[in-house]
Amino acid sequence: MTDTIRPDSIADFNAVGRTTGTKADLAGMEFLIHCPPDLPPRSRIVSLCGITDWGDGASPQKDGWFISDFYLFHHLLRPRDPLSTNQIWLTSESPDDLVRKYTEYAHGDPHGERRVVLETQLLDEISSAGNLRVVARKDLLERFLNTVREQALIAERQSEQLVIMIFGHGDAVTSGVLVGGEGDSESAPRLFMRNISRLLPSDLSSRYLNVTGIAAAGEEKESHSWPVSRSIGRASGSLAASAILASLIKVEDEVSQELEEISPHPTYIEFSHSIFKTIKAMHFFGEEQRIHFSAEDDEWEMNYQSRLGLPLASYKTRWESLREIPATAPSEGDVGEALLPRTGNARQCGRLQVLAREYFAANPGPDNAGPNVAFHNALRFILSGRTDFAKEELSKLFDIVTYRLGSMHEADYLRTQMEIEFPSIFDVDIYEWKKANWPEFTAQDRAEKEHIQSKIRRLIQQRRLLTHPIGGGLSYTKPVNYLALALLESGLPWEEIDNRIKNAGLQKVAWYRSVYKAWRGKGVVKDEAVITRRRAFLETVKRMGWKITERNESW
Repeated sequence: MTDTIRPDSIADFNAVGRTTGTKADLAGMEFLIHCPPDLPPRSRIVSLCGITDWGDGASPQKDGWFISDFYLFHHLLRPRDPLSTNQIWLTSESPDDLVRKYTEYAHGDPHGERRVVLETQLLDEISSAGNLRVVARKDLLERFLNTVREQALIAERQSEQLVIMIFGHGDAVTSGVLVGGEGDSESAPRLFMRNISRLLPSDLSSRYLNVTGIAAAGEEKESHSWPVSRSIGRASGSLAASAILASLIKVEDEVSQELEEISPHPTYIEFSHSIFKTIKAMHFFGEEQRIHFSAEDDEWEMNYQSRLGLPLASYKTRWESLREIPATAPSEGDVGEALLPRTGNARQCGRLQVLAREYFAANPGPDNAGPNVAFHNALRFILSGRTDFAKEELSKLFDIVTYRLGSMHEADYLRTQMEIEFPSIFDVDIYEWKKANWPEFTAQDRAEKEHIQSKIRRLIQQRRLLTHPIGGGLSYTKPVNYLALALLESGLPWEEIDNRIKNAGLQKVAWYRSVYKAWRGKGVVKDEAVITRRRAFLETVKRMGWKITERNESW
């Protein structure tokens, strides 16, 4: 047992400071600890689950792995004193309703130890803890911020540590965390790191929140759930949640206040979606092809990294008190594809099967990467022959798969435009490529290459080289990672890499023009709904003082 701990001394532990937002802020610094890995006795917890069940989003087959994380920690960290008031757990979904609808939630490795963290038998324990607060979806973010403010003042007054845990998806456009709301991810309220830091007394902040974000990842990595058990499509909790007790998404590059305000603004969303809906109505192939809009922003990657094993040294007894689920054997290949009758939804599912086969053949990334879990599950159900999907869900799947395929095509096109010799994006599995081509490098050399790749990736994002579409779902990171890897392996000096990215960015206007013409842009911008929402958006731009430059639609 030690009296102090140095974050930079722990392998694979990525703690970031609040000055530059990097690990350099904490290099050599020591922090007082009590009984690791348990929480200090004098601490209070505010925990938030941002996932809602809108559109069955809390299903174990979709984003339910966040629910699994949330209730795992609720069980492991429950106070020894049943009358304790030092923990508050906030969610918009009643555990009773979730159990009634989905029966149970599991956490762990489907092919190893896995236990049920939420089921009927656990409801009394959850209720008796007296610390769960079920809040209306529309009020969840405001309630969380008010609770943090209240608990921070109490922690300061009583010399306690404040531990904040947030379980939710990151937003690719604004680098915020999606919290509650009555709608899809694009209209959900966003939580930003600054929202929390502004609520904390300066004394508490300096003493207890030197580490503003403890991410289960190094720079620009995705979170991963446990490998999906394909027989039932469950994600069974994230690897990130298995490694740390508190994590906040850390924004690597500061997003301007202006962009944070514009992208989620109702007038912007309504305007952009009116264009999308008009195109789908005008064009027979609207659901099969993907339109790229000129309103784009940086690709953003969730700052997580794979973690193996649960930190259960102090919680083994509590973990083992949960009901165990028998392990399943690893699946050989993908779920078998079934022929579909060409009636009703089956016809749309058949079209999706074609796209899904093309998508999976393109090495799109692991099933258990955070943005892939729900989407890959749904596509594999399509390939297995299921047709009982709502029309809206099928439409959304079309939008996402065509966006991802289109984004990969765009990245391949940009690579050729930059005259980089490298295999096609459709033939490259990034993880396997590095594994096959970097084995001779030392750990230090690999770390240096990863660092340079991150710099290139950020440059690509800053220049907005890849188009961010409307309605494409959670961020898809393979295209930007692929371009960064191709440029890294080109052997070009940094100045030349910078120059080629810059020149490729300057050619984007030509790309927009070709899309505008191909998708009958003149007819789209003359649609009454588009005109109305465009006017509302421009009035908002003027009122808010945003610096927006309109493109000329007379191409």
